[in-house]
Amino acid sequence: MQRIIAFSLAFLVALGLAPLAQAQTPLAVAPLLGSVVRPFDPPAAAWLAGHRGVDLGGTVGLTVVAALDGVVFFAGMVAGRPVISLRHGDRATTYEPVEASVSAGQIVR
Repeated sequence: MQRIIAFSLAFLVALGLAPLAQAQTPLAVAPLLGSVVRPFDPPAAAWLAGHRGVDLGGTVGLTVVAALDGVVFFAGMVAGRPVISLRHGDRATTYEPVEASVSAGQIVR
């Protein structure tokens, strides 16, 4: 039986982090082949509730790749769910639920 998983890709501002050296603005790629289950829905003001990511539908066992080149800054459990967060200069992407095959400090492409 295939189980649909929600994949949350959140772009977060990582304040105070030095940007990664980049010759040009990189293009993001879809981290998995799946349909959009829930689109980005920003709040009217930064402090209000909203959906700050894009949920993609996938299946258990599907490979998830980095949306952009970056550095793993977290790979572990959050509230009982496996999470990976990557830094991409002044931004970050967070993937969950995703079982990590990477560890903090690792460069991903």
